[in-house]
Amino acid sequence: MESDPLTQAVCDMEQLLIPLFLLLGLSFSGVRVDREYERGVIFRLGRLNGIKGPGLYWIIPVVDQKAKADIRTKTVDIQPQETVTADSVTIRVNAVLYYRILDPGKAITRVENYQMAVYQTAMTTLRNVVGQNILDDILQNRDKINLKVQEIVDEVTEPWGIVVERWKRRMLKFRPLCSERWPKKRRRCGKNGRGSLRRRLSKNRL
Repeated sequence: MESDPLTQAVCDMEQLLIPLFLLLGLSFSGVRVDREYERGVIFRLGRLNGIKGPGLYWIIPVVDQKAKADIRTKTVDIQPQETVTADSVTIRVNAVLYYRILDPGKAITRVENYQMAVYQTAMTTLRNVVGQNILDDILQNRDKINLKVQEIVDEVTEPWGIVVERWKRRMLKFRPLCSERWPKKRRRCGKNGRGSLRRRLSKNRL
């Protein structure tokens, strides 16, 4: 029994249209759009293939994978850190760090979590640099210490494709470091030490 020519034509058209629609759907699934401040880090079969964006671009579905990176300047508020200065004064100091990504590929592939890595580096560097200076230097040479911390953090983060734009110390609190073994010395240190430190702090307002 011969089939109807019209029915046969419809069947042939369906056989052509179904693969075509599947191919078009697969192609559209590879379309990506990134904002002006975003970049797409493309991995092809697991290997870094390049950086794309901003705007509209296409990746190979299934074969390519994308990781998004934000290249805007980020602000990191370093929580107050307690450290002992070179002249045995316990102080608590916090700061603000400004940084941004220069190379999204390195930021994604060189370190697992660049945000946490930058924070931990800044926090450790702050404690170390402050601990290497006496209180008077910390109060009087604020810009110098800020620059030193910024240089150290920038050197550590440079292999990650990150640049430190600015470092600013915000607040400093202090208390004398007295021994708990000698009550009289502790009382004397508490009375004289606080007065001396307050006078120095009043002369060098942060």
